[in-house]
Amino acid sequence: MTRTYHNVVTPRWWRTTVALTAAALGATLIAPLPAEARVLRCSDRIDGHFASVTCHNPTRQSRTFRAVITCGWWPDTKGNWATVAPGQRATSSGKCGGGSGVGAVGVDER
Repeated sequence: MTRTYHNVVTPRWWRTTVALTAAALGATLIAPLPAEARVLRCSDRIDGHFASVTCHNPTRQSRTFRAVITCGWWPDTKGNWATVAPGQRATSSGKCGGGSGVGAVGVDER
């Protein structure tokens, strides 16, 4: 049995409330990570098939990171995990086994 509803009126405030709730929920779901999620200050170096990332830790606790290397025409790779003591620097590096070499370098920070 199919029910047919005629002359159903939705109050204007209800539509506005639903629209604002949907907008707020969408903004919450795509909000960026908090600033404290990424605290290391890093620089990278690319030389053909080799890449390295050196990071400085400005905080008062040890942090761990690794290089994430995008290789051209070859499977991507990751560098060794490196732990950085407070106020110190550490380096993580890796190499593309073939292809056209390193295309980009990022940092996976924990």
